[in-house]
Amino acid sequence: MKNIITLMALVVALALPYSQALAEPALFKTCYDAIGIHASENDSENSGIERSLYVIIDESVGFDANIIGRVADMVVEWSEPGRNIEIFRFSSNVEGRYSEKILEAPYPPEADEDFLDGIKRSMREKLGRCQKQRPMQLRSIIKRKILSTLESADKSIPKSDIVATISELSRYINGKEQERKSVLIVSDMFENSSITSFYSKGSIRMLNAENEIKTMEKNNMMAEFGGADIYVVGLGYFTGNAHATSERYLDPKRRSPIINFWKQYFSKSNGNVVEIGAPLMHGVIK
Repeated sequence: MKNIITLMALVVALALPYSQALAEPALFKTCYDAIGIHASENDSENSGIERSLYVIIDESVGFDANIIGRVADMVVEWSEPGRNIEIFRFSSNVEGRYSEKILEAPYPPEADEDFLDGIKRSMREKLGRCQKQRPMQLRSIIKRKILSTLESADKSIPKSDIVATISELSRYINGKEQERKSVLIVSDMFENSSITSFYSKGSIRMLNAENEIKTMEKNNMMAEFGGADIYVVGLGYFTGNAHATSERYLDPKRRSPIINFWKQYFSKSNGNVVEIGAPLMHGVIK
């Protein structure tokens, strides 16, 4: 009976509307915080997080259900003890669509015996119950945040400040202390800002990757990832939008220079490009 109730609660949680899902607190408390054990009493709460995944979602792209589901599953499967997930949404600086962190979900490893021996039995039991429930709770909130954000995308948003957002968030990511960091960018990767636009006269234009890199450097738009692994889902995803009204297909000839540009951009920004999905990745986040 208890399992049925838990499953029903999970289904309801995943069905929350976009506005309600985003209204939830961005920080998902660890079990230590939830039961009132402070970091000063448990050194492993901080030091136990060795890896972090930063998910950056472009809200100006209307991805299909297959891609939305694949992204959610990929991130959920990456979550395990000793890891932290942070999710950001962005499009451009228009009302309600600016860059924002919508979830931080640390998942510290279970406490060791020495620590458990030093706390009250009642607190130890509360901690055990919380840690038993934690995997399902994390999977639920991570999936809910990703699904609600991707499903609310608006293709009519006038601009898409991809480079500016990546540049800004890269410095935040580089400042984090985790031993290993990975970045997953979910976007069509079609820059459309005051710096440059990949669109021209209702079509995706033929890029010169080297010239575009020079434009980024001239405008101080390069990022700094500090060696983080870079993954992309969605590059070249194209169903037609307000910026490319005269076509419904992006051919490989124009897609290839876009991939080349982003590979150069990430590499010159001290990022380790692992896979760029165009649009889907074939591997997993390691």
